[in-house]
Amino acid sequence: LVTNQTGTFLYAANGNSRNLTTYSANPTTGVLTNSGVQPLDTLGTTGRLTGIDYLARVPTTAASVTVGGRVTTAARAGGVARARVTLTYMTGETRTALTNSFGYYRFENVAAGQTYIFEVRHKRSQFAPQVITVTDEIDNLDFTAAQ
Repeated sequence: LVTNQTGTFLYAANGNSRNLTTYSANPTTGVLTNSGVQPLDTLGTTGRLTGIDYLARVPTTAASVTVGGRVTTAARAGGVARARVTLTYMTGETRTALTNSFGYYRFENVAAGQTYIFEVRHKRSQFAPQVITVTDEIDNLDFTAAQ
Protein backbone atom coordinates (compact mmCIF):
# COMPACT_ATOMS: atom_id res chain seq x y z
CA LEU A 1 0.00 0.00 0.00
CA VAL A 2 1.27 3.46 -0.86
CA THR A 3 -0.19 6.96 -1.03
CA ASN A 4 0.61 10.01 -3.06
CA GLN A 5 2.49 12.85 -1.35
CA THR A 6 -0.64 14.61 -0.09
CA GLY A 7 -2.17 11.42 1.25
CA THR A 8 -5.36 11.87 -0.77
CA PHE A 9 -5.00 8.66 -2.79
CA LEU A 10 -4.19 5.14 -1.65
CA TYR A 11 -2.92 2.53 -4.07
CA ALA A 12 -3.10 -1.23 -3.52
CA ALA A 13 -1.27 -3.71 -5.75
CA ASN A 14 -3.54 -6.50 -6.98
CA GLY A 15 -1.32 -9.58 -6.85
CA ASN A 16 -0.79 -11.50 -10.08
CA SER A 17 -2.85 -9.15 -12.28
CA ARG A 18 -0.10 -6.52 -11.85
CA ASN A 19 -2.62 -3.68 -11.81
CA LEU A 20 -3.38 -1.09 -9.17
CA THR A 21 -6.62 -0.26 -7.35
CA THR A 22 -6.91 3.43 -6.50
CA TYR A 23 -8.83 4.71 -3.49
CA SER A 24 -9.44 8.36 -2.67
CA ALA A 25 -8.99 9.17 1.00
CA ASN A 26 -10.94 11.86 2.82
CA PRO A 27 -8.19 13.57 4.90
CA THR A 28 -10.69 14.65 7.56
CA THR A 29 -12.51 11.38 8.19
CA GLY A 30 -10.03 8.88 6.80
CA VAL A 31 -12.83 7.17 4.82
CA LEU A 32 -11.64 5.44 1.62
CA THR A 33 -13.66 5.40 -1.60
CA ASN A 34 -12.76 3.02 -4.44
CA SER A 35 -11.84 5.21 -7.40
CA GLY A 36 -11.24 2.34 -9.83
CA VAL A 37 -8.57 0.01 -11.13
CA GLN A 38 -5.58 1.32 -13.10
CA PRO A 39 -4.84 -0.32 -16.47
CA LEU A 40 -3.53 -3.87 -16.62
CA ASP A 41 0.20 -4.17 -15.93
CA THR A 42 0.51 -0.72 -14.34
CA LEU A 43 3.15 -2.31 -12.12
CA GLY A 44 5.29 -3.24 -15.13
CA THR A 45 7.18 -6.45 -15.61
CA THR A 46 9.45 -5.91 -12.59
CA GLY A 47 6.64 -5.31 -10.13
CA ARG A 48 7.58 -1.66 -9.66
CA LEU A 49 5.26 1.25 -10.29
CA THR A 50 5.96 2.41 -13.83
CA GLY A 51 6.12 6.16 -14.20
CA ILE A 52 4.62 6.76 -10.76
CA ASP A 53 6.62 8.05 -7.80
CA TYR A 54 4.62 7.57 -4.61
CA LEU A 55 5.77 7.72 -1.02
CA ALA A 56 4.90 5.16 1.64
CA ARG A 57 2.49 6.74 4.10
CA VAL A 58 3.78 6.88 7.65
CA PRO A 59 1.02 7.41 10.21
CA THR A 60 1.37 10.58 12.23
CA THR A 61 0.86 10.66 15.96
CA ALA A 62 -0.25 13.55 18.11
CA ALA A 63 2.56 15.34 19.86
CA SER A 64 2.69 15.06 23.62
CA VAL A 65 2.82 18.32 25.53
CA THR A 66 2.82 19.47 29.12
CA VAL A 67 -0.12 21.34 30.65
CA GLY A 68 0.13 23.09 33.99
CA GLY A 69 -0.75 26.16 35.96
CA ARG A 70 -1.59 27.45 39.42
CA VAL A 71 -4.58 27.21 41.74
CA THR A 72 -5.21 30.30 43.89
CA THR A 73 -7.92 32.09 45.84
CA ALA A 74 -8.85 35.73 45.45
CA ALA A 75 -8.45 36.25 49.22
CA ARG A 76 -4.92 34.82 49.51
CA ALA A 77 -1.83 35.82 47.59
CA GLY A 78 -0.43 32.30 47.81
CA GLY A 79 -1.48 29.18 46.01
CA VAL A 80 -3.86 26.50 47.24
CA ALA A 81 -1.92 23.44 48.40
CA ARG A 82 -3.20 19.88 47.92
CA ALA A 83 -6.01 20.83 45.52
CA ARG A 84 -7.01 17.98 43.19
CA VAL A 85 -6.85 18.95 39.51
CA THR A 86 -8.62 16.54 37.16
CA LEU A 87 -8.05 16.32 33.40
CA THR A 88 -10.95 14.56 31.65
CA TYR A 89 -10.63 13.23 28.09
CA MET A 90 -13.65 13.39 25.78
CA THR A 91 -13.84 9.58 26.22
CA GLY A 92 -14.49 10.05 29.95
CA GLU A 93 -11.05 8.80 31.01
CA THR A 94 -9.47 10.95 33.74
CA ARG A 95 -6.06 11.85 35.12
CA THR A 96 -5.44 13.61 38.43
CA ALA A 97 -2.68 15.84 39.80
CA LEU A 98 -2.31 17.40 43.26
CA THR A 99 -1.06 20.94 43.63
CA ASN A 100 2.19 21.49 45.52
CA SER A 101 2.58 23.78 48.54
CA PHE A 102 2.63 26.83 46.23
CA GLY A 103 -0.49 25.79 44.29
CA TYR A 104 1.23 24.61 41.12
CA TYR A 105 0.22 21.46 39.21
CA ARG A 106 1.39 19.78 36.02
CA PHE A 107 0.25 17.08 33.57
CA GLU A 108 2.86 15.58 31.25
CA ASN A 109 2.29 13.57 28.07
CA VAL A 110 -0.99 15.26 27.13
CA ALA A 111 -1.89 14.65 23.47
CA ALA A 112 -2.01 17.90 21.50
CA GLY A 113 -5.00 18.53 19.24
CA GLN A 114 -7.56 17.19 21.72
CA THR A 115 -10.17 18.92 23.87
CA TYR A 116 -10.13 18.29 27.63
CA ILE A 117 -12.12 19.35 30.68
CA PHE A 118 -10.00 20.61 33.59
CA GLU A 119 -11.60 20.76 37.05
CA VAL A 120 -10.29 21.63 40.51
CA ARG A 121 -11.59 20.27 43.81
CA HIS A 122 -10.60 21.49 47.24
CA LYS A 123 -12.40 21.19 50.57
CA ARG A 124 -12.48 24.95 51.25
CA SER A 125 -12.97 26.45 47.77
CA GLN A 126 -14.98 26.07 44.58
CA PHE A 127 -13.55 26.51 41.08
CA ALA A 128 -15.18 26.81 37.66
CA PRO A 129 -14.19 24.04 35.24
CA GLN A 130 -12.39 24.97 32.02
CA VAL A 131 -12.79 23.29 28.63
CA ILE A 132 -9.56 23.65 26.68
CA THR A 133 -8.37 22.45 23.27
CA VAL A 134 -4.67 21.78 23.78
CA THR A 135 -2.57 22.69 20.74
CA ASP A 136 0.78 23.37 22.41
CA GLU A 137 2.50 23.51 25.80
CA ILE A 138 0.44 25.38 28.42
CA ASP A 139 2.05 26.65 31.61
CA ASN A 140 -0.62 29.13 32.70
CA LEU A 141 -3.87 27.18 32.92
CA ASP A 142 -4.72 28.89 36.20
CA PHE A 143 -7.76 28.57 38.45
CA THR A 144 -8.96 31.17 40.96
CA ALA A 145 -11.58 30.20 43.52
CA ALA A 146 -15.05 31.66 43.22
CA GLN A 147 -15.76 34.23 45.91
